[in-house]
Amino acid sequence: MAEKYCHIFAHWFNSLGFASHRASHRRKNKMENSNTGSVPGGQTTPLTFGQKAVGITFNPGGDLNVAKAKQLCAEAIDLLIATPFDVGSEGAAMKEEAIRQLQTAQMWAVKVITWKE
Repeated sequence: MAEKYCHIFAHWFNSLGFASHRASHRRKNKMENSNTGSVPGGQTTPLTFGQKAVGITFNPGGDLNVAKAKQLCAEAIDLLIATPFDVGSEGAAMKEEAIRQLQTAQMWAVKVITWKE
């Protein structure tokens, strides 16, 4: 079962531009425009994996609390991405699940922040 999830994570991970060096190089030009965005503070910088994973540039209401929640979750995801594990290992499976849960938490946090009674 863990192998199935690792395969799914690898596919998802690669789709975000973190494939092998060769595949990454081929997609570089295609992804060039999607790797930058306006992050909290208004700077245009290359987006980290975590920022892309939480959709940091999508905040149509411009809510500062939404931006903060997304940035905090992005930083936690980037911390996990920097932690190496062998593909198919239990650690890699836990890392995948932790990233998924952080994305879910970010979405629920935005829902709470923007909830109107």
